[in-house]
Amino acid sequence: MKLPVYSRADLSRTVALVVALFLTAVPTSAVAREFRAADTENMIKALGAEPIELPYGRVLTGLATRLIDGAENNWPSFVTTDHHKYAGYYTITEHTMSPEVLVMSRKAWESLSSEDRRIFREAAVRSSQFMRAKWKDLEERSRRQAEAADVTIVTDFDWKPFEAAMAGIYARAQSDPAAAELIQRIRKVE
Repeated sequence: MKLPVYSRADLSRTVALVVALFLTAVPTSAVAREFRAADTENMIKALGAEPIELPYGRVLTGLATRLIDGAENNWPSFVTTDHHKYAGYYTITEHTMSPEVLVMSRKAWESLSSEDRRIFREAAVRSSQFMRAKWKDLEERSRRQAEAADVTIVTDFDWKPFEAAMAGIYARAQSDPAAAELIQRIRKVE
């Protein structure tokens, strides 16, 4: 069974991470700023900011005390954790997209009958469609809540400085043939 291919817009509506930063949409404005970074330390540094290791549960305190100036987040997390009360700007960059995947050990998969595998695949496709619909709804409700709290949403900015800042990271990643192939596949997505 071939799984469906989703456009970049489909992915962004369902699993894109967006940034809740105090950037004014150019990387140089992040100089001397500090941001909570989960697994994007090199990216944050390339954009001219200083990543801070901070447990997720401490981000609100970090924002409130100005220990950090911003953090990466999706809409639901931004609102349900009250980050929107201290981070008044939300920049939608779609700089990372994290697929949510269903995994199973090879041993468990091979223990299933052909019919059970078919049922499993069908259920996985249906559950992913259900999840995307629920996630989209939650994102929309969360965005409306942030807008009602007067959060400034930044969507229109020049991507070129960001792309230039990331050139070194892409160059290093592409030294690995498997990563280079994956990057090319991603760039072909419309």
